[in-house]
Amino acid sequence: MSFGSSAQVLDWTHSHEEISKLSALLGASQALLGAADFKRGLQSVLETLSVSFGALSSHIVLLNQDTGEIDVEASSGRRLERARPVRHGFRESVVGEPVRNGKPIVVPVARPELRFPAQLSGRSSSREKVTYIAVPISYEGQTVGQLDIELEYTPNRDYERTVTFLAVVGAMIAQAMKVH
Repeated sequence: MSFGSSAQVLDWTHSHEEISKLSALLGASQALLGAADFKRGLQSVLETLSVSFGALSSHIVLLNQDTGEIDVEASSGRRLERARPVRHGFRESVVGEPVRNGKPIVVPVARPELRFPAQLSGRSSSREKVTYIAVPISYEGQTVGQLDIELEYTPNRDYERTVTFLAVVGAMIAQAMKVH
């Protein structure tokens, strides 16, 4: 029994990954548009990312326009403890860069202190290799928050594609903000 060349197998794997990402985008879109409650829709988006990407944890934080503080609107993850608002030090930390400067960040192997604020991380082992990716959420030309995700470290991950995918999800979140 022949399975074809390794190039054919890689093409199939790549196609499968792309179909999975498109399916995740569809799921996120349906979650945002179908939810009567905006926060419930955001939570569903993170659950979709968890299933599609195998996310260890993920967060959506938005700027409170009245106070200028950052609020965790949704969080998800199999190792995540109950989420609480993040009000101090977030903007100043590395993980707050997308909110501060409107640009994504990728940390292929994130040290525990560089990951999302400790009060949200339920991680028990600092030896675990984790990739941290965060993208800004922009609305009408202004950065209003960020979407971040922690993934198991994989040496051959295509970071550019992952950032692009997450940026599309961030744009969908921004559009849902406009609707809600």
